[in-house]
Amino acid sequence: MSRFTAGLSLVIAAASLSPLPAFAQNDRAERFIRETMASRHLPSVTMAVIKDGRVIDQAAFGTASVELNVPATVSTVYPIASATKAFATELLMMLVEEHKLELTDTLGALLPDLPEAWTGIPLSRAMSHTSGLPDIALVPGRGPLVSEDGDSAMVKLRTMPMQFRPGEKWSYNQTNYMLIKRIIERITGDVFEAQVRHRIFEPIGMTSTAFGDGKDVIPGRATAYEADKTGKLTVRRVDFPPYVRAAAGINTNVVDWSKWLIALTSGSLLKPESKAELWTAVKLNDGSVFRLGKQMGYGGGYVVDDTPGFRWIGHSGGGTAAFRYFLDQKIGFVVLTNGTMDPDALLAGIAKAYLPDLP
Repeated sequence: MSRFTAGLSLVIAAASLSPLPAFAQNDRAERFIRETMASRHLPSVTMAVIKDGRVIDQAAFGTASVELNVPATVSTVYPIASATKAFATELLMMLVEEHKLELTDTLGALLPDLPEAWTGIPLSRAMSHTSGLPDIALVPGRGPLVSEDGDSAMVKLRTMPMQFRPGEKWSYNQTNYMLIKRIIERITGDVFEAQVRHRIFEPIGMTSTAFGDGKDVIPGRATAYEADKTGKLTVRRVDFPPYVRAAAGINTNVVDWSKWLIALTSGSLLKPESKAELWTAVKLNDGSVFRLGKQMGYGGGYVVDDTPGFRWIGHSGGGTAAFRYFLDQKIGFVVLTNGTMDPDALLAGIAKAYLPDLP
């Protein structure tokens, strides 16, 4: 997902790269980051690498606030936008493990008063973006939304036709995670954000991580920018209305995000069979595995790549954040920036420095 809304408020000169020393232990990674920052006019980049359950490298480059001349550090907080979906499905699988719901449960069984065409759709189809539901985002994966209010959004969605028969196709769709948020809140009797804090953030010590968007004050968060062709930076505000916080809404830094990736991959948060559910590329009604590319597909809130020898799971969000974990090498990466570019490309370039044989 890119941004839902962006308020542009200030044009300033492009920032130069921070003179502060980098923390990275990999010269090739540092060189790639600095070259990318210069060519794409990124004010700052932070990254971390985990291997065998521990952080082996982390780095911060550039400026978190150009106006205030605040350097970025590994503690600087950034929005992760759509990468929030991995946290939402992780929480769903916790409820499955507690026998409070099943992925085969239909939306109609989990939520009252849905349109008739929605009621028979299995929860698994919503998780994998194969539900065919009408999309609350007027431009898929972006914005604006049909409404800034959840109740009025549901009223408008009721008048919109299904996009396709459930399971017939794949289409990235924010309505799926709007409903997942409602399902979690109905099952737990608690606010989605509170459940994520209680079950995920707090147990693993994600003390600098919080929900919120551009309207909220998030301690330590970098200012968000975008650059024009000349390199001039414009301050932008990224807003995610509360009713879509399961689709996008987490703000974190590479220190906390690394803690989460270690906990996720070590098995302290989910059982192996639960992770397998989330990390398996979805099949369509005809039995074929949906692919975004030759080996890449989508599971339950995770992009899944099945390239032999270099299998990985991950997600990106907002043009600013990405994580990826290589299952065969047991090495993971998180990257955050307060500029805008394809964060998967940024992460892939860093990963290549640590995995030179990466295709």
